[in-house]
Order: sequence, then C-alpha cells, then structure tokens
Amino acid sequence: MKSLLGSNIQKRRRAVGISQAELAEKADISINFLSKLERNKSTRVSSDTLYLIAQALNTSMESLVNNMPAPEKQPTGPKQSELNELLNTYPLNEREMLSSHIIAILEKRH
Repeated sequence: MKSLLGSNIQKRRRAVGISQAELAEKADISINFLSKLERNKSTRVSSDTLYLIAQALNTSMESLVNNMPAPEKQPTGPKQSELNELLNTYPLNEREMLSSHIIAILEKRH
C-alpha cells in the first residue's frame, strides 16, 4: 500500500499557507528532504521529525499519517508558547520527562 504521508503533509502545509522553505525551517529539516517527502519519494521519517513537522503545521502526527482533520486546538498564550518553544529545544525523551513533571505539579494543584 502506497504511503500518503507526503501528500498529507503537502495538503496541510498548503492549507496553513506556508511555503516549503518556511516549513523546513520550522521543522529543522532540509527543503530537499521535505520536497522528497511531499512527493512520496522518501517515506522514511523519524518520529521526532514527524513530530516537528506536525507541530510546525499546528496539527497532530496522527492526522498527517492517517489524513484526518486536525483536532481543534485551544488558543495558546504567550507564556505557553514560550514553554513549548523551550521544551522543543530538548530531545524527545527529555521533553517527555519534563512534561511528566509539569503534569504532576499541575495535578497536585487540583
């Protein structure tokens, strides 16, 4: 079965209204790789890279893989955006650990 991941990324990128160059920069990948991915010439993509692409497109990895509509997202304030940007500077496993700690702190406040 042919993968439609690249086509789904391209559709979402166009719907969001950004160029390949903008998406490549936001996802920290080369334009060449993104172009191959969108044309389904490259089907190997790490989960970390797919996560960054999904984040840059303001959608979920699942929506890109399965061609599902993007889930409705709550508005993000400046401090939450700052926290997300800071978390994204860490590798995925460290982001998950830090996120778990933040969740534990927030759950104690309830």
